[in-house]
Amino acid sequence: MSKKKLLSAKRIGLLNEIKKTTELPISILGFVWLVLLIVEMARGLSPLFENISLIIWGIFILDFILCFIIAPNKITFLKKEWLLAISLFVPAVRFVRFFRFVRFLQGGRIITMIGSIHRSMHSLNVTLKRRGFAFVMVLTIAVILLGAAGIYSFEKNQPDSFTSYPDAIYWTTMLLITIGSDYWAQTPAGKILTLLISLYGVTVLGYLTAMIVSFFVETDVEKQEEKNDDVGANDIAELRKEIRELSSKIDQLNNGKEIK
Repeated sequence: MSKKKLLSAKRIGLLNEIKKTTELPISILGFVWLVLLIVEMARGLSPLFENISLIIWGIFILDFILCFIIAPNKITFLKKEWLLAISLFVPAVRFVRFFRFVRFLQGGRIITMIGSIHRSMHSLNVTLKRRGFAFVMVLTIAVILLGAAGIYSFEKNQPDSFTSYPDAIYWTTMLLITIGSDYWAQTPAGKILTLLISLYGVTVLGYLTAMIVSFFVETDVEKQEEKNDDVGANDIAELRKEIRELSSKIDQLNNGKEIK
């Protein structure tokens, strides 16, 4: 093995070790950041929690930079973590005066929302990889809560819009299960978020439909197998009975007795 390949293998091993070591604390911080983002968009944060959110954001950036430096192939790393990279960059524009445009910040908030869910759900997917239904349910609850916070933040100043965050939760839930409501988003960011929630809702309903169909199909197969097992057992019992009768007749022939 060449020195370059050996160094690359060592870097990959070190990167995997760092991810394995930091997975739990980073995942916990990801859930905290998600909760803070929901509260921020729904009602705003106090200065203390704003500072906590900034600290967590800074930790994410340091973790990302460290992994980027260690990664042997930077382009491959960025292709894999592009969504995370964008979600970490977007909050920085609030500190740059040139980018303080409402529409841009709203669009950036959508990217931050997606990145936040992506980071928060990654470890949950690892934990519940053998329990797909539980993962989908937790992810759906997160989408409803965060989507409601986002739509409430974008639309609360529009005519005939939401009067409270619970109203936004109800609206988001109805939209997600494809029933909808009388209100339609009016802001550009609200329309984009509505589209994303609708697409997710169609995907989840498709997953649940497939899961229900699979359940009934498996139930029918199990019943058929049980039925076949019962039929097979009866056939075997009948065959054994015939073998015993035949064996008895052979014994009679061997003893010189007449078979009736």
